[in-house]
Amino acid sequence: MDDRKVGSRFSHLYQLRSDPERDSIKARFRLAKLFEASFPSASSLRHSSSTDYNKLAQKKIESELGIRFATKSKSGNLVYSWEWYFARVSVMEMLDSITVVAPLLYRQYSSDERQAKFVLEAQRIFSEENLAYSIDELGGVHPLIDAAFYTAMASAISGLSGPRYTASVECLKLIEKCLLQEPQDFKGAIKAVFAACENTFKLMYDVPRLDSKAVADWIGPEQQKLYKNDSILQAVTAKTLDSFKQWINAAHFFRHEQGVEEPTQPTDEVAILLISQGLSFVRWLAAIDRLRMST
Repeated sequence: MDDRKVGSRFSHLYQLRSDPERDSIKARFRLAKLFEASFPSASSLRHSSSTDYNKLAQKKIESELGIRFATKSKSGNLVYSWEWYFARVSVMEMLDSITVVAPLLYRQYSSDERQAKFVLEAQRIFSEENLAYSIDELGGVHPLIDAAFYTAMASAISGLSGPRYTASVECLKLIEKCLLQEPQDFKGAIKAVFAACENTFKLMYDVPRLDSKAVADWIGPEQQKLYKNDSILQAVTAKTLDSFKQWINAAHFFRHEQGVEEPTQPTDEVAILLISQGLSFVRWLAAIDRLRMST
């Protein structure tokens, strides 16, 4: 038997998984138990301590998130319970709670070992309960779309290194914020990646906006000049430019208000496709920009 399967729970090995979920009752309960264990009260510690880490974490949540930790019972009494807290807060507040308390563990134990363990346990809960989030080493929570999406995001940001592209990178950072909203704001994420492309394009050329005509007028001749000694590259990049023009036209459907109270949101698969393509295009624009400045 595969060593990786030895001692593993049946449900983790053989249960068919659907697409990752945004919320889970079981995950909330397990987070409550993790917080209880990670932030003990002074009275529960075997050794004497003047610090109640449980209260410290609760106060940190109240001061940073602006919500009361205690939950009001049916009788009107306030109940100070992690289980009750996680059962009532929104998804956004649940995720923010992880981030705001993680630094307390570093200060509490004068070591990052407990913080790392807390983050790893929270990530394990998300993974086992099939939640659509990842957690970085400092406790920051990020939407888990898929590996390809995050590769494209990291590649785009890497391609936009340097102060010239700071505004474009800030546009890209809005994507995660849109994807973590309730419900997810796919339209806003598409606007954000379009804004990154438009900002980069306007850095390159003196144009008022990004549209298919502008890119044909400016990038087309630029490519012919850059690859004048390679007819294959000229043909390939011409087709790539056609793809970019079609992406611009497709994104425009979700960039402009449609005269309705509730904006139409694209489906998950269409949104992720448009966003991922936009991330590739903004990196491509930055590469062309560097080439043209170096020649």
